[in-house]
Amino acid sequence: MNPATQNYYLKYTWKRMDTNQPGLGHMSVILKCLIYEAKTMGRIPILPPLYFNPIHNRGVAGKTNWNLYFTILAECADESDLNLRESEVAIVEGGQYIPQTLIEDNPRCICKAFGGPSIFGQWLPESWRSEAKGFLGFSNESRVIGQNIVKTKGCFRFGMHIRRNDVADSRTSPKAVMQFLRQNKIPKEASIFVCSDERDLAYWKNIQNCYPNVLPECQIPELEEIWEKRNDNYLIYRTAQYIRQNLVDNDLGQLRFLDAHKTKQASWPRRTIQSFKKGFGKLIFLE
Repeated sequence: MNPATQNYYLKYTWKRMDTNQPGLGHMSVILKCLIYEAKTMGRIPILPPLYFNPIHNRGVAGKTNWNLYFTILAECADESDLNLRESEVAIVEGGQYIPQTLIEDNPRCICKAFGGPSIFGQWLPESWRSEAKGFLGFSNESRVIGQNIVKTKGCFRFGMHIRRNDVADSRTSPKAVMQFLRQNKIPKEASIFVCSDERDLAYWKNIQNCYPNVLPECQIPELEEIWEKRNDNYLIYRTAQYIRQNLVDNDLGQLRFLDAHKTKQASWPRRTIQSFKKGFGKLIFLE
């Protein structure tokens, strides 16, 4: 018997539209969920296709590869290498649950359909996210570029993410950003690396007038070169994520739902609070 026929697979699919394709963050969550569910079933996950979403890739659409952005720390299969026959694939239509009877029938490939990026279902235990963190790492390319940037620019004392693509209003305005930094007693001379899709230099100048060492990704030549040569905003995003999560002293989290008058502590991740306790003793939230 051919050894390949002894393997059993799990596949996720959904209708793809270039204008509504999930971004890289959502896609990575889908992949983690797929790997986790396949693992619980004793199956091998089939890598879903990865497309550039033009909304998150400066208007450019296209197909790309997972290994440019992630080191996948789990066994996965590429569907193009499997030569699966139609009779070997059982499709679960639109539901989030795989019927027990289908699992017992043990088809070679179970194909589970999804309508979009919201894939958290009741079949997942509460503990799945902590285990899933170990499934994906940063790609070697994003690590090398990130390390070279820090060698050139020096170490950053703080890192933060300002999401502007879909929240370009008072919650993430220069005034709100500076108010947040002041309320949390961030020194004006502190070096702050900022992941952000905001490319308006006037926006950053307003902040840099008060915090001159704020450095957004759009002002880093090594990251801009990625776009000029490859039209790949996903690699810029992953490299910026790597810097923020691994090469800064304190991560301030994502500034997305910050309201100029009210912010709930629950909006901020526990590790952000812990990092502030380590560096400053207390994290202050806007009231």
